[in-house]
Amino acid sequence: MIFKLINKHHKILIALYLMILVLLCWLPAKTYPGQFGNFNYPNIKNTGRLWYQIIPLNSVYYSFTSPKVFLQSFFNILMTIPLTFLFAVALPKYRDLKNAFLLAFTISFVIEFGQAILDVTVQLNRIVDVDDLIFNTIGGLLGYALFNLTKKHYHLTK
Repeated sequence: MIFKLINKHHKILIALYLMILVLLCWLPAKTYPGQFGNFNYPNIKNTGRLWYQIIPLNSVYYSFTSPKVFLQSFFNILMTIPLTFLFAVALPKYRDLKNAFLLAFTISFVIEFGQAILDVTVQLNRIVDVDDLIFNTIGGLLGYALFNLTKKHYHLTK
């Protein structure tokens, strides 16, 4: 049933999902970059108005000291699960692992690059974080895996 609905309305669903993704990632943040209440997110650097964190898996290490850092990483994974799932259901090209990976990585890169551009130009108060790129891509791969686990319940067109 869900596959039939997604297949029938895939263009609308993908457009809605991408609009929500843009709003989640490109609206200005309310807090100062790297500040979570009384906890400062470690290893954040800034150059002018651009805030960034370039140490891979930095948030994994600091997830043990702050539940907020853990939740941020967790939600970065959850955020992109629908991406590759929806694309795989609707578009046969994305039923291949390589294409699903490239889609997840590309969208994640566009999000982070867009945040960098917008932070410099309009002061979003966002952090360009390599961990976001990693966790968004992992989420995309999980969406692809979810598609593969559930596709046997519906006969998809080629």
